[in-house]
Amino acid sequence: GPVTDPLNHVSRIRFHSDLEYPRVVDVRDGSFTLPAVGSNASYQQTHLLFVHGRGYTPFVEGYINRSGVKIPLSGSVPIIQQSSVPNSTGSGFCRLIHLVATSTQVVIQEYTLASDNAGFGASTLNYRVYVTDTPV
Repeated sequence: GPVTDPLNHVSRIRFHSDLEYPRVVDVRDGSFTLPAVGSNASYQQTHLLFVHGRGYTPFVEGYINRSGVKIPLSGSVPIIQQSSVPNSTGSGFCRLIHLVATSTQVVIQEYTLASDNAGFGASTLNYRVYVTDTPV
């Protein structure tokens, strides 16, 4: 059964001590600043958080802390966004960030679209990132 032979019953178990799970091998805290962006602009930038020093691209997890609220960096995280209002002449705007690990670095990818608005001021965000021993 699953208790004595977990590898042949992986679909039936949630956890087993014989299976290997990602281990956190490094925790990094810091901050990065999203620069001000003018109106009617499209903007992309990579923000270096740190060099991880692994010989592989590690699986990473993390969060940003905004006003005491921990926001997971899972997928593309909206920092500010508004869609178009139906039947109006205005357009939407958004600022999204995404946590990414490369073979040498951990970075934040920023995507910003400031369409028909006053743009965005600079914003400094605090983060915590967990680096695991699991290559991706």
